[in-house]
Amino acid sequence: MANSETLQYFPFSSVIEPSFWHKLYQVKLDVDKLEEKITPVWGKYSHSNTAGRVNSRPVMTVDCSSFNGSFEGSGSVMPAYGKLLIKNSLEDFKASDKVKLLDECGQALWADIESGRACENPALLNAFFLLSYVDLKKYHFYYWFAFPAVKMGSTAQVSAPRRLHDVLSQEELVALEEQVNEVASWERLSCFTLRRAPLRLLALGELGAGGLPGFCDPSTAASPGWPVRNLLALLARCHPHLVGKRVEMVGLRLTLEGRRRSTEASMVWTVVLPTLDEGGVQWVGWERNERGRYGPRFANLCASMDPAQLVSTSVDLNLKLMKWRLVPELDLEAFKSVRCLLLGAGTLGCAVARLLLAWGVQHITFVDNGRVSYSNPVRQSLYTYRDCVKEHSSKAVIAAEALREINPGVVSEGITLTIPMPGHPIGPIKDPSGGDTLGAAAVRADFDRLVELVGSHDVVFLLTDSREARWLPTALAASKDKLAINVALGFDTYLVMRHGPRGAASRLGCYFCNDVTAPGDSQKDRTVDQKCTVTRPGAAAVAAGLAVELLAAVLQHPLRGAAPAEPSDERGVLGPVPHSLRGFLSEFRQMALPVQRFDRCIACSEGVLGELEARGFEFLHAVLDEPGYLERLTGLAELRADFQDTDVWDLSDSDGEETVA
Repeated sequence: MANSETLQYFPFSSVIEPSFWHKLYQVKLDVDKLEEKITPVWGKYSHSNTAGRVNSRPVMTVDCSSFNGSFEGSGSVMPAYGKLLIKNSLEDFKASDKVKLLDECGQALWADIESGRACENPALLNAFFLLSYVDLKKYHFYYWFAFPAVKMGSTAQVSAPRRLHDVLSQEELVALEEQVNEVASWERLSCFTLRRAPLRLLALGELGAGGLPGFCDPSTAASPGWPVRNLLALLARCHPHLVGKRVEMVGLRLTLEGRRRSTEASMVWTVVLPTLDEGGVQWVGWERNERGRYGPRFANLCASMDPAQLVSTSVDLNLKLMKWRLVPELDLEAFKSVRCLLLGAGTLGCAVARLLLAWGVQHITFVDNGRVSYSNPVRQSLYTYRDCVKEHSSKAVIAAEALREINPGVVSEGITLTIPMPGHPIGPIKDPSGGDTLGAAAVRADFDRLVELVGSHDVVFLLTDSREARWLPTALAASKDKLAINVALGFDTYLVMRHGPRGAASRLGCYFCNDVTAPGDSQKDRTVDQKCTVTRPGAAAVAAGLAVELLAAVLQHPLRGAAPAEPSDERGVLGPVPHSLRGFLSEFRQMALPVQRFDRCIACSEGVLGELEARGFEFLHAVLDEPGYLERLTGLAELRADFQDTDVWDLSDSDGEETVA
């Protein structure tokens, strides 16, 4: 081979594993405020030929592990330090100054060469830059790799490449193969010094006299791979006495023979070390596309990404867009972590659950004792006709299944349970043998399960049909200091209310704080139209929407459930947090009214909560089986008696004189 022949290099070809796209998509979602910032990533290439490849291009691979904090690889897998930049629009991606980006990346590499860091850690020479744009809705990925290399004068190859096995003695080959099969820190040896007599693999910085510079060569052709370019630049910069002289370069290529690595394919080139450009260091390295031109590449992963992953990321996308553009301070983790208990899986329960999904809530539990009936699907969005004809059509169970079909990532459970209610007595607790009666045993089991559920959730939605079904959950939520949100419907009216925390200074009341009697059996002696919840179709949707938005406002307020109902300086991210909302569809009118806690409330007063905590089921049995018990316990009976004994003064319309009524 003539002395004037220029040494050829095989450039890297990028290979992107599907897992990289999934991770890149998530990285884009996690970037706050559409920031365009450089993200460090890892790449890897191999100088081990396990498939008998010949004349193949060196391959630089990225996958999901590229985003890890440290490189994951061993043996013949070499690390590469990469930089990722994700642009916010396709126009920005196309308009990026490619020359400037490559130069900035190259200058950082050159700084590592000049400082000596690249001698200590030669993997720094294997740098790459990835410019990308992600279409989050279509799952389209536009990308362009650059592998920065110093632009130098022509490097003359002064002899044909030789096999390393023809250069080293048999004793040296044995020593070399022992070392490549034992060395653990390959990152340090992506470039190295081969010192003879006796033969040793040393750090690149220990070149000295008689040492041969070498690199882990990913090429399988007669020409070396791309990493040799920056190694030559380092030698020219750090060892200027070698410039213009012949230098032997070792390209270490491994093949697997059983479990051992062989150096049989390794090569040696003799080159004249070139000078660097006098006008300053310049850089080359943008990858060519599939057509052999300098330009970006495109990947369409719409069909290949995991559908369950697509659902999860799409929900995240909707919320991220809100956070990026409209509410930068929005705490999305507050929605992901909150655990919601929905008592009632009817019209309100279905509507509330669907809206919780839209906010990214991932833990939803339904409680209901009903079955899906033929009248339900048109009003209750989680059920269909097929659910009506199922042999086992528990509302709670089917509602939970429907949520998982909508979003496979949601954690949803349906529990069939009857809530113990005042006005519905259970009779004696013990039978003559000393055990619980059948009725008491069933109620006790439901009570214990409800106590457990309220304790294991963060928010309790009261969405039941009857008033009395809300009493025990209200008391339990107050006892365990859980946020409760109550939704009640009339024909064309609705009430949405949050219950204040037990010890909050605002002293916000509960659903029962305006009552002066204990709830009773509201279904007794009623006709079918009175027993069923008959409302205008839009009432439930409006009330459910307000209930979920009320929860959202609470979660984004610094005081959470203790947020004041009146306007104050403590303002949440989503604005003020009302206490109760009363709406009138017939007038298209709504009022926000605070209700103060009543110290004789039959549900949240300290007397009731103290008895509930101290006596548990025995207290509940007294409430259910002893008429007037709650009124006597809270002092409402005494208050009502005092009221009845008080003279009431009235004015006569006929003569304007005061008379005693």
